[in-house]
Amino acid sequence: MANFLSQALVTYLKNIEIDNAETIGKLTNYAIIIFVFSLALTQLNIGKELISNAFLIVFSALCLALALAFGIGGKEWAAGVINKYFKN
Repeated sequence: MANFLSQALVTYLKNIEIDNAETIGKLTNYAIIIFVFSLALTQLNIGKELISNAFLIVFSALCLALALAFGIGGKEWAAGVINKYFKN
């Protein structure tokens, strides 16, 4: 299922001409596998709270890092991307 979803995402991203579609697809594949693995461990009651908290911490840190990188580090690039998509 993870392979199917990542390939569907890669196909979509290539159709709308996004660079690095393959990399985004691989990241999606790994994220789905890790998420399903953590859900399986939670269902087996193996480190239930530890896995949940670790997942939340990692996911929150990733979202914060991406938000900071997009918002602060690439103001001009972000403005260009936003203008490109709103012109279409």
